[in-house]
Amino acid sequence: MKLYSYIVRIDRGLAPNPFWGYCTLAVCTPNHVGIYPNNGDWVFGTTPADRGNKLIYAMQVSEVLRFDKYYTDSRFEKKKPNVKGNWRERCGDNMYYLDNGEWKQHRTMHHHEPETINKDLKYPLVYIAEHFYYFGDKATEIPTEYQELIWKRQGCSGKHDPAIVEAFLVWLQKTSSLVFRVIQWTMKKPQDVVVVSEMSDMLKGEETFNEQRFVAALNRLPEIPEEQERSMECESVC
Repeated sequence: MKLYSYIVRIDRGLAPNPFWGYCTLAVCTPNHVGIYPNNGDWVFGTTPADRGNKLIYAMQVSEVLRFDKYYTDSRFEKKKPNVKGNWRERCGDNMYYLDNGEWKQHRTMHHHEPETINKDLKYPLVYIAEHFYYFGDKATEIPTEYQELIWKRQGCSGKHDPAIVEAFLVWLQKTSSLVFRVIQWTMKKPQDVVVVSEMSDMLKGEETFNEQRFVAALNRLPEIPEEQERSMECESVC
C-alpha cells in the first residue's frame, strides 16, 4: 500500500470532488503527473505552507477509470458539470468523453485553456474513492510525527516510509471522531456540504455518532439564502 501526497492550492469542490457519495480526483496534480494508484492506495492533499500544510482530504482509492469509462458510468452521472445548476453541480469533474475517437469536453465553467486541457488528457484517468475524509475549510493539523508525509513542493510524491504511512492511517482512523464522520455521512445523503463545518462545531465533544441528534441539529440550521448559494463558486488550482 502506498500513499501519494501533494499540495492543493485552492480547494472549492472541483479537485478533489467529494460530492454524490464518492470522492473523485480527475483534473489535478496527481493526474497530471500520471500516478497510477492501486486499489487500497491513498492520496492526500494539504494546504500550502503559508496556510499551515494542513490536511484537506484523504481518499483510499477503490477504482481507477479512464475518462471515457467514467463519463459513461451511470454511478457518476451527477459528477458531470451542470453550468446552470447549484454550486456543487457546477463543480463536476466528469467533463471529458470520446466522440469517434476524439476527446471532447462536456460544457463546464473550468479548464478551458488548451494548455490545461492538454494536461488533463495526457493521463486521462480518474481516481475514485468510497472511503474518504474531506475536511475542506476545516483542514486539520497533521501531527509532527507524520510531517514527513507532507509534500511541500510542486508535483506529487509516493515515496514514503511504509511504517510512517501505516501509523498515519491509524491516527487518521482514530481521529475520525464525530467531526469527520459527520462529513462522510453528510456527503452520502447528500446534504449541502456548506453546513458541514457548522455541524462539526455544533456536535464536537460527542463520543459516539448519534444520527438522530445529527438530523435534529441539521434541521435547526438556517437555510442557505438562494443568492448566497448562487454566489458560491467551485475552483481548483493545483
